[in-house]
Amino acid sequence: MRTGSRLAWMALAALLALAGCKEKQEGEVAELAKVLAGSAERVGTSGPWVKAAAGDRFRVGHAVRTSDDGGARIRFLAGGGLRMGPSTTIRFGPGKVAVDGELVAEENSIIDLEMGRAELTSGSVIRIDRTGGQVRFDVVVGQAVVTRDGERVELSAGQAIDVELGSARVTRVGGARAPADAGPPEGDAGSEEEADAGPPPPVAGAVTGTVRGRKARARAPGGGWDPLAPGEHELAPGTEVDVPRGATLVIARGEEQAEVRGAAQVVVVPTGDDGALVEARRGRAELRARAADVIVRVPGGVIVARRGKGSGSRADVAVDSRKAVVSVDSGTVDVIGNRGGKERLLLGQTGEIGRSGGIEVIGRPPDRAHFTIKAGLTATIHDPRPPSDVRVDFAAGCPGGGVLEVTRGRSFGDSLRRVPGERSAIVRLVSGSHRYRVRCMEDGVLADRAAASGRLRVKRDKGTKPLPRRAPANTVDTDGRLYTVLYQNLLPAITFRWPRAPEAATYTLVVAPERGQRIQVKSDQPRHAMKAGRLDEGTYQYWFTAGKTTSKKSTLRIAFDNAAASGYVQSPKPGTAWSGDTALVTGAVVEGWKVSVAGTPLPLDRQHRFSSTVTRQGDDTGLAIELRHPTRGVHLYVRKPR
Repeated sequence: MRTGSRLAWMALAALLALAGCKEKQEGEVAELAKVLAGSAERVGTSGPWVKAAAGDRFRVGHAVRTSDDGGARIRFLAGGGLRMGPSTTIRFGPGKVAVDGELVAEENSIIDLEMGRAELTSGSVIRIDRTGGQVRFDVVVGQAVVTRDGERVELSAGQAIDVELGSARVTRVGGARAPADAGPPEGDAGSEEEADAGPPPPVAGAVTGTVRGRKARARAPGGGWDPLAPGEHELAPGTEVDVPRGATLVIARGEEQAEVRGAAQVVVVPTGDDGALVEARRGRAELRARAADVIVRVPGGVIVARRGKGSGSRADVAVDSRKAVVSVDSGTVDVIGNRGGKERLLLGQTGEIGRSGGIEVIGRPPDRAHFTIKAGLTATIHDPRPPSDVRVDFAAGCPGGGVLEVTRGRSFGDSLRRVPGERSAIVRLVSGSHRYRVRCMEDGVLADRAAASGRLRVKRDKGTKPLPRRAPANTVDTDGRLYTVLYQNLLPAITFRWPRAPEAATYTLVVAPERGQRIQVKSDQPRHAMKAGRLDEGTYQYWFTAGKTTSKKSTLRIAFDNAAASGYVQSPKPGTAWSGDTALVTGAVVEGWKVSVAGTPLPLDRQHRFSSTVTRQGDDTGLAIELRHPTRGVHLYVRKPR
């Protein structure tokens, strides 16, 4: 089964990783994101079924179901989601869900069911029917992999298995629900024994260790320490290796490979049933998984780098006296704690396993965005309460998925954050300036060149301040300096002055633009005030003359203030609660600006005011009101409902 670049963890055990923690077990685990058709109902741990609506949350012991003509989208608070078909019921248990009906995977997904773990490819449709203690898992469209008690079964459209709850028995059956146009199953499943056999176990002793740099030392089970010179060696399972600083040990077993960098201490193919290639006791190791998964045991749990196309999965592991830290450089890595917690890490994410078995994920993007932008946009974001959770949509430029890279530094090597996605990626942006770029995935390999890039500046601003009704007034002198006058919506009024001018009956002010005709004005004083709007945006040179005397020539630059607001939003007000997917958006802009929400233009009246009811985009929790000018850029005014 192909594992995509964006796998949504639906494993509710992530919320219940702290065994015995009552608060976690009684916490909310899922949300009804949207009713797609018909109706939906919900029930608590007791009581009758009642009508359910988008936004309803579920705890362990709760359930949700759809009507005969219904459909709904469920979002798991630990990450990910799925779509329920008609006449489908989901019951939320501690770390698992019980399903009776039809599910649709809108993205590559993993879900922990009462019958075992199911991995679903994007677009797959499965049907689960329960009769007493027996559950049938049927793949209608797409592909799935079901793992139960270590037994792994791959299924294609038209194939099914029967599982007896309370036992380890899994029986493959000929699924009868494949639609007529689904085509033949993908690949030949072979005999039942071959299909259920799973991957062959590792061959004892078929492990090599290549030492580079300084010599290491090794201790076989029951033996003493012996030197391990640079070069390739065959290592017996259970061999302990001490890798000094300045040395590297590459451990290989078939397609599995781990590179250990000193100073470190590891055990090669330790005893146990987890299939670990190596047990890392201290130090650093790099995992590379292409054609086969690579499993590393650490104090407190297990780390699994998943196989994949192209460069596959690559991760760095560092073990110290308190924890093991794994950082993902490519692909997908699973982190499993000894206390039952399970997390899936993607490119750019970091996970920690404590010695006691607890798991913490660092760098995980938000589950939902406040608003969405198209990749390549450069804009100023006006957010009343940063940070802003921004979804960058790159589906058009990266049909095979991509990676969003964000930095606050001068280059993308400085404090770089990476967020992978199939069609888009969500990033949390604090106040300040952020550079970003999108690199596409091509046959499992990250492209060198960026498909799109831009800059986003987040500014703490409510955006409710009305535009100035009067033009700004400024005074400039003829002292040889450069004066810069910024304006917001009305061109400024400028007063020109000649300090310490000689006595004269008449003075002449000359204002010369970079292009166009000069302006000459006579005055009986060494000063002159030009009304607002007389001078347009641009650069001017100016001076006074009095008889044969000329003042110093000075320069005036009139420019639009890009940091200032180009409009304002009256509603929704910041922090206002609104229900449903729509909201009334009102406000005004400066002449020359256009307003839109989610790509839909908002009409303006003669006073450049706007008032329209808009719909939030997709699963976004808020919206961004876009103000755009052909030469002055884009401003996004963010509204997040309370």
